[in-house]
Amino acid sequence: MAAFILSSALAALPLANSASLGMLSKLETCSGDAVTSCSSGADSSSVSACCVNKPGGQFLQTQFWDTDPVTGPDNSWTIHGLWPDHCDGGYDEGCDSSREYSDLTSILEENGKSDLADFMKEYWQSNNGSPESLWEHEWSTHGTCVSTLEPDCYSDYKEGKEAADYFQIVVDLFKKLDTYTALKDAGITPSSSKTYTSAEIESALKKVTGKDVVISCSNSELYQVYYGFFANGSLIDADFVASDISEFAEISSYYPTPIAPCHSLLFTPTRQTLPRWWPSASEYAQPLVNIIHRCCGKVLLTSTCSSRPKLQLPEERGQIPAQELI
Repeated sequence: MAAFILSSALAALPLANSASLGMLSKLETCSGDAVTSCSSGADSSSVSACCVNKPGGQFLQTQFWDTDPVTGPDNSWTIHGLWPDHCDGGYDEGCDSSREYSDLTSILEENGKSDLADFMKEYWQSNNGSPESLWEHEWSTHGTCVSTLEPDCYSDYKEGKEAADYFQIVVDLFKKLDTYTALKDAGITPSSSKTYTSAEIESALKKVTGKDVVISCSNSELYQVYYGFFANGSLIDADFVASDISEFAEISSYYPTPIAPCHSLLFTPTRQTLPRWWPSASEYAQPLVNIIHRCCGKVLLTSTCSSRPKLQLPEERGQIPAQELI
């Protein structure tokens, strides 16, 4: 895997080690070399879903750039989640209603992860609710679908432990994916006039992992990025292999996620509707990368939105009521 870009700000924040993660013993011994998700070996019925993630073996690490309201630090994108999509682009959601935990801060603290909770409050925020409301959604919707974090995969399981591990893994991976610095190093910085092509942005972000990324935009605004990975063995081992996602991911009901407009020189402060582009039902089956490219042609980064620059494209694709789908 290509080396990750890690900013000095994020580098100062420690990654988890074996002790902090709790490197849990699995009930089932996974013999031999770790099996990579979405590989031919992962399909074998002889390989337990505790030893390799299946069917959700294509992991998407997604990040937000929110401007209205502003969330997170000025020099960093924020976490959306880590999604275990199927290898063919499909996905499961809400896989275990009995593990839809609330009060996740307490669960993290009970598992010795108070520092992790503090980090998440700054770097994993919602733009229309509390940070914890987004954590609860991401865990119940996506985290419960990670097969290698099933309670039966633990020998010392206690309720909520797998959720704490999930959040630790997501945050540690996020710290290695510094979208803001990758764009800055390529000369893609906030401006009230300069535009960038989607190809320029994708080229800059490819340097983060060495693989193609997918960018998502709304109303010609760049606001989300997707990094693709496979996982060697259990997710608890956090052994990720960067992958292209354009050949796997397909449009679903939550691509792309809309954001509210920025009240800058390019928008009126009284606008009540959310300008954005949305694919028709017939387009949902098309590869995500093709849909996104139709949206993201030229990117304008404006610096007139509150304290945080806005990533923007000049064209509009219609309006729908403002909302956030997470």
